[in-house]
Amino acid sequence: MRTKSLFCAAAAFAACVLSLAGPYQASAAPNAVFGREELFTLNSGNISALKSSGFTTVILFVVDVESNGDLNYNGDHLIVSNGSYIGDSGWPSRLAALKTPPSSIVRLEVCTGGAGAPSWTNIKNLIASQGTGSGSILYRNFQTLKNTLGIDAICNDDEVQFDSGSAAQFNNMISSLGMKNTLCPYNNPGYWQSVFQNSRIDRIYLQCYDGGAGNDPGTWSGYFGGFPVDPGDWNSDSQSTVRSKMSSWGNEGVKGGFMWQLELMGDGNLAGYAQSVYDGIGFRGNANFRVTCKNSGLVLDAAGAGTGNGTAIDQWYYNGQQNQEWYPNFLGGNQYEMIGVQSGRVLDIGGANTSNNYPVELWDWNSGNNQRFTFTENGGNFFTPIFVHDGKALTVYGGSTSAGTGVVQYDYNGGTNAQWSFGPL
Repeated sequence: MRTKSLFCAAAAFAACVLSLAGPYQASAAPNAVFGREELFTLNSGNISALKSSGFTTVILFVVDVESNGDLNYNGDHLIVSNGSYIGDSGWPSRLAALKTPPSSIVRLEVCTGGAGAPSWTNIKNLIASQGTGSGSILYRNFQTLKNTLGIDAICNDDEVQFDSGSAAQFNNMISSLGMKNTLCPYNNPGYWQSVFQNSRIDRIYLQCYDGGAGNDPGTWSGYFGGFPVDPGDWNSDSQSTVRSKMSSWGNEGVKGGFMWQLELMGDGNLAGYAQSVYDGIGFRGNANFRVTCKNSGLVLDAAGAGTGNGTAIDQWYYNGQQNQEWYPNFLGGNQYEMIGVQSGRVLDIGGANTSNNYPVELWDWNSGNNQRFTFTENGGNFFTPIFVHDGKALTVYGGSTSAGTGVVQYDYNGGTNAQWSFGPL
């Protein structure tokens, strides 16, 4: 991050459909927020505001890597040393509460680096002396960070060292630990290209404010062979300005966005800023999503992990399997097909039936209007898929909140059982 703002939005990608340049393909786009000290103290009000905000990804800024490999949060909280967690004993449970349903938060990241920070220099030197094997201090400390705090990804925000070889080695170690890597550039595209080409990169957050003001996500996407690059803004802009900027960037294929900084926005403004990001970008397909029903918190699921024609669609607890991954493929004219990632088949109404409560199923794509959707926005990243052939909505039968309840078509009446969020995996 720049000193003034200190910072770092999301890449999205369909593994089974697209093939972009780069060694790794990312999951669906988030609406992310960076924060500092408030993400450490996390009182009940902070937790409640974040869970109801509409942001899907929380990024902890910043974990500094010290010269001996110790990990320090926000400059004044030593949290990991010699492979052991030595931080506040209550912090892990406070962080875990952010993702406890019902919550819009599904992912926690840690950002490393920032303006003037020596972390990436220390990482380079530690790799030169110890490597990145299971006995190295970097491996042991970041393994502890993951296991203790439930961290899903590490965000690269190198603004000092710019040594792509050691950065790639570090990222590959992070991948081996079961975490994802994200990039947070604002300048020096050649360096970030090299890191991208030699690492497994899940998302790219582009700073488009302060030192990154004037950055264009479309231009930066070109640096990475078309890999989506998503922009961030800061609370110095009003919500209406954020919405306007995200709208202009959204025309360049952007699928997500982020905001800096949590504490400066205030709990009461989080939902408004999250909504401004969503409103500006609008619905974006062409990525793999977890599709969650607002009413139940359960996800859209191909029943029994079935892949054949006629497989029923229901709602179920999220389990990370591909029968719960969906790819809304843009067809033009504001219409999409909804492809099941596991099966390659689409959501379908058999025989183009127009009756309420008719069950939704998987079927081979045949381009019929009974396989095409438009999306009605409901606010807060909730959308209602509407079948083109009859104008009925993708709906959980009877408003049930039980796992295994079938998904049907029904006249849309504003019910939350027909409102779905399209979130990261």
